[in-house]
Amino acid sequence: MNNTATIDLPVPETSLGHSELPDRTADCELTRRIDTLTFRQVRDLNIARNADRVILHGRAKSYYVKQLATHAVLDLMPGIAIENSICVVH
Repeated sequence: MNNTATIDLPVPETSLGHSELPDRTADCELTRRIDTLTFRQVRDLNIARNADRVILHGRAKSYYVKQLATHAVLDLMPGIAIENSICVVH
């Protein structure tokens, strides 16, 4: 008699589909990814999303940090339109 059971575990996603996760979960993941890639150098980060666009607001001390924030979104949501409205302040 075979008493083995199989358990199907979910496979972690490396990118967020446009509607795969609830808004709050996706926003938290985006925020965490931006914080990680920019070493928390985006201040007052705010993320707005709709079906086809991500809009970033906040403040950064360099254009490089602003660019890193864009790449963080693209890492998780490839192909989505991004409006990066992060202000660079010196």
